[in-house]
Amino acid sequence: PGSVQSTIVSGRPGPAVSDPDWYDVLVANTIYADAFGSRLVQNIREEKGYTYSPSGDFATRRAGSLLQVQADVRNEVTAAALLEVFYELDRMAATTPTADELAGAKRYQAGLYLLRNQIQDAVSSTLARNWVNGLPPEALGEFVTKVNGVTADGVRAAGRKHFLSSSQTVVVVGDAKEARPQLELFGPVVDVKP
Repeated sequence: PGSVQSTIVSGRPGPAVSDPDWYDVLVANTIYADAFGSRLVQNIREEKGYTYSPSGDFATRRAGSLLQVQADVRNEVTAAALLEVFYELDRMAATTPTADELAGAKRYQAGLYLLRNQIQDAVSSTLARNWVNGLPPEALGEFVTKVNGVTADGVRAAGRKHFLSSSQTVVVVGDAKEARPQLELFGPVVDVKP
């Protein structure tokens, strides 16, 4: 009560790191929300000014993953921001990424991986994480090649399978009297009090 912002979290289960479409989903999520130049950041931060720092996350585990986006927005734009989150999710399924979007997302993921694995301690952590997730040691050296092998059609297929707004669970934390009337536009709202 009394909060001047709403925190919007939208997400759904995703593929395991060993699934064939995992790299497509990784690159798709980078285009959608996981990089500063992503579609969602451009939309709700740069163009509309609804939030300062929306973020997308793709947390992976052996049995599956969590695709999640979060944004802190002013109360009065809660519904408008959620509408744009849904729009960008559905756009991942409805459109093929541009050549620049695809190249940028692949460059971002490959570069980040290489930077994170520059020292022995980081390499050992990556190997251990791969082992826990059921990947062979060779996966360490395959990441960049597999990311670079992602195609625009693979990203769009991942969008159709994993990014549709209708498959999302949405949680909004904020002042219920401010947020509830806006959120009811999307369907039933359940209040949860801690």
